[in-house]
Amino acid sequence: MYFPVAVSKFGLTFGANQIQTQSYTVYEPTINQYNNASYIDPNGIYKIQPDIGDPIYMLGTTAIDQVTDASGNIIYNRNLFLKTAGLTALTANDWATIVDSSTIYNPYIKELGNISGLVISYIADIPAQAIIGQQINLQVKGQTVGATDQGSNSWNTIIFGSPTYTITASDLAMPIKISGAVFVDTDSGHAAYQDWNDALSQTAAIYIRSYSSAVGVPVSEFKLSVGSNSGNWCVAPEDIITVQSTTSEGVLA
Repeated sequence: MYFPVAVSKFGLTFGANQIQTQSYTVYEPTINQYNNASYIDPNGIYKIQPDIGDPIYMLGTTAIDQVTDASGNIIYNRNLFLKTAGLTALTANDWATIVDSSTIYNPYIKELGNISGLVISYIADIPAQAIIGQQINLQVKGQTVGATDQGSNSWNTIIFGSPTYTITASDLAMPIKISGAVFVDTDSGHAAYQDWNDALSQTAAIYIRSYSSAVGVPVSEFKLSVGSNSGNWCVAPEDIITVQSTTSEGVLA
């Protein structure tokens, strides 16, 4: 069924600055899902399909970090980056910042606590004229309040040194998904955080930086998620609706 942007039936509020695409498809849970004891809300989980990206899952105005099926398979991982729809950057060298924190930072990251881990993924659109053997290397860097130098590691909270991706002949004119784990910066020469809760609660900014020999490659569909498998790209719930609260997990029958 198709509903207009203001899906008041489900308690969803759409703000003026949020993505306002033509329509959203909203799926109501089946009676079996309503009655499933593993459900965490009597109203059920709502699957919302924006015009772009994979569906997101909500409990009314409650955003869900992760949804699994009855067998424990992850079918949805929330995007913790904001405003990634239509966001494209170009690879650069010399550790240039290609996506600023003011674009993608989501304060909700401070509330994640001691999670199992974080994973980032993005799509590199390899040009047909790219040079085989050149490399793409991105870095995600989280920093504390008061950080004055994005290039310095002194304020690091979390860090992701992208697996260096080497362009091959089969990659030319193709979109390539690149992903990898994000880590707590425990280096004793830096701030040296001990666990995820400690590091994330102090993360006030996140930057995406590039040190790539393949310069000018478009990169997009940035996604930061809990766990080790980011899944397909999707918009952040906050990009679509006003999120009033969050929960860590949902289960679909």
